[in-house]
Amino acid sequence: MASTPVSLDGLAGRRRLFPAMLPVFTRVGLTMARLSLRARRAGIASAFVWGSSLRDDEVGRRLWSEVLGAGLADGTLRPVPEALVVGEGLGSVQTAIDRQRAGVSAQKVVVTL
Repeated sequence: MASTPVSLDGLAGRRRLFPAMLPVFTRVGLTMARLSLRARRAGIASAFVWGSSLRDDEVGRRLWSEVLGAGLADGTLRPVPEALVVGEGLGSVQTAIDRQRAGVSAQKVVVTL
């Protein structure tokens, strides 16, 4: 899972996060527990890794310096979904933003530099 199983939109732009984050993170925790139980019943092993923890530990260093580069190079890891390249250079950024706002399904909007 690449993000939380519930929306964090309610926290965006708040000056005081503490009161607002309690119900959101309670929902995150309960949803993660429910998903983990469903996975276990289906015979799927799962683990929760907080993304920022990878920044500072040995797993993150190995992931970014060894595993990711080698996997992309030899094809065992593939970036998905396929990129939707909408242009090249900074002049195409607005085109990309407009395309994203118009709605994109299961694609990454990309501008090559």
